[in-house]
Amino acid sequence: MEFDEVRRIKKLIQEAEVSSAKAQGVLDNLEKKWKAQFGEGSISTAKKALAELEEKIKKQEKRRSELMKELEDLYDWNSLDGDTD
Repeated sequence: MEFDEVRRIKKLIQEAEVSSAKAQGVLDNLEKKWKAQFGEGSISTAKKALAELEEKIKKQEKRRSELMKELEDLYDWNSLDGDTD
């Protein structure tokens, strides 16, 4: 009975190794496609690029807000609706 248990465990280990090798192949293929399409090969590089883009967006949104405030301050917009308050 113990021999069967050892054989079963060995089989499970072999199946896990095969599964792991397949998964690694899939990851390698995805990384290769990513690099071909985007010019970057690693997830950490992609995360860095994402952080840089998010920072750029944040700065642009801040600048837009500043410009909108400046525009609002340049003119009495309430006078457009005909109110004479």
